[in-house]
Amino acid sequence: MIDDPSRDGGHLVLFDRMIDSQIRIIDPSPTHPKRRNVTIQKMFEAMKKHGEKPTAAGLWELHNLKK
Repeated sequence: MIDDPSRDGGHLVLFDRMIDSQIRIIDPSPTHPKRRNVTIQKMFEAMKKHGEKPTAAGLWELHNLKK
């Protein structure tokens, strides 16, 4: 989705951190680098594309639950 807007499927990526106004993601894709930077706009467009299907979009916020 991020690299090829013509594709209509997707998968989960982890938002790792912000670096120079870009989001560093960790991506399980077998055909792309595991860690890479994408623009906020590119990520937003990919998330909108996922939202076109009723059950294909979401954002999970994970917290460190250790005490």
